[in-house]
Amino acid sequence: MVSYGKRTFWVVDLVPNSIRLNFIVEGTTEEIFVRDVLTNSFAEKYIFVSARRVETSRKQLRNDFPRFDEAMRKSNPYEKVKVIEEGFRKEINNSHFIPYIQLHDIEVIDEVLRPYQDRSQLDKLRDIRSQFATPEDINDGAETAMSKRLLNLYEFYNKDVFGSRIAKRIGIDNMRNECKHFNEWLVSLIGLALYR
Repeated sequence: MVSYGKRTFWVVDLVPNSIRLNFIVEGTTEEIFVRDVLTNSFAEKYIFVSARRVETSRKQLRNDFPRFDEAMRKSNPYEKVKVIEEGFRKEINNSHFIPYIQLHDIEVIDEVLRPYQDRSQLDKLRDIRSQFATPEDINDGAETAMSKRLLNLYEFYNKDVFGSRIAKRIGIDNMRNECKHFNEWLVSLIGLALYR
């Protein structure tokens, strides 16, 4: 099983005097993230966003995905994702298509769950975070993804309910500072506004 984050595909549709981004996403959490977090961040730059959810295999990338075999020979998760994104970009062959594969769930560790549990759970979250260079490195398996870790600590945790709340509380700027791959992707999207 291949697991280094949910696959999320992003499509760019240029509109005169502004930019319209159509996000094709895999799940409810990603759809809510686009609507509740990215929309506000991009609107001030005249970049307007919408999300469309599509059904995917969810469990893993299929081995017939563009450049899959080449990517699996890479040990670094960033390199794996870059190879697959580039293969996907070439396969679609449209200059308005900008693929992005998440290295992590958006529930990067934060204290948003503070009211719901005792201090020891927050200490466990901080301990998990301290074991990794970046939040993007946390998602190293199906049972060790951040959403699974949160569920193990907080039995009431629901990714669809809490995911965007956590992301809003963390804020785009903090995510960009902590998550290199996410930041690179946002820079490429924001850069579109400079060249419209």
